[in-house]
Amino acid sequence: MPNYVLMEVDTFRMLIREELSAITVAIDPNQQKSSINEPLKTRKEMAKDLDISLVTLGEWMKKGLPYRRLNGRIYFLFSEVMEYMKHFTDKSSR
Repeated sequence: MPNYVLMEVDTFRMLIREELSAITVAIDPNQQKSSINEPLKTRKEMAKDLDISLVTLGEWMKKGLPYRRLNGRIYFLFSEVMEYMKHFTDKSSR
């Protein structure tokens, strides 16, 4: 005889998020949990943080700098950009 569990929709969503987070970390242990709550940065904010011009940022985006497009606007996760920069500098130093 099957067992059924009744719960609120929000509780169910929270359980799914926790399980997906656990699976993601199991697949990639280096992934930071904080990126889930990390705020998105605009092009202007990212250029300022990296101390580069918007033109240079655009050139880097064409070369593979990770970004997200939401509602026609471009945003960055600082952690993703730093990870990309780390790998980029590792490859260029060889």
